[in-house]
Amino acid sequence: MELDQRTGSGVDAEARDTRNPCRRLQMQVIRGEVDGDFWKRLQREARSDLASRTAEEAAHRLWTAIQRKRLHAHRDVVLVLKAIRTPWLALPQIVDAFQRLYGQDARGIGFAEVWIVGANETFTEKLDRGREP
Repeated sequence: MELDQRTGSGVDAEARDTRNPCRRLQMQVIRGEVDGDFWKRLQREARSDLASRTAEEAAHRLWTAIQRKRLHAHRDVVLVLKAIRTPWLALPQIVDAFQRLYGQDARGIGFAEVWIVGANETFTEKLDRGREP
């Protein structure tokens, strides 16, 4: 995937759309885990406790990250929640819980799409769709 870094436009990166090579996907990227204390402990101690005990709590943490970008939403931009250093956020049970609890709301937040992106394709999933309970 070819990525171009963008500055000053609210877009962090662009990539060629694999479904339509003439189209460019504009992306805004945020960490899936936005708790500053988590990252400070990780940097200072090279470890940190997992704040979430359940899939629903982890899904809520993803929703918190999305809410931080709500004011910057644009229908032509894909929001990417980066979970490479926090791979548990991209586990199927977390994604399922998010889709069930927040999928419909995420669809209406104003981005073209919302994705969680883990270390590989297996841990990359569209979040802004609902799941049956």
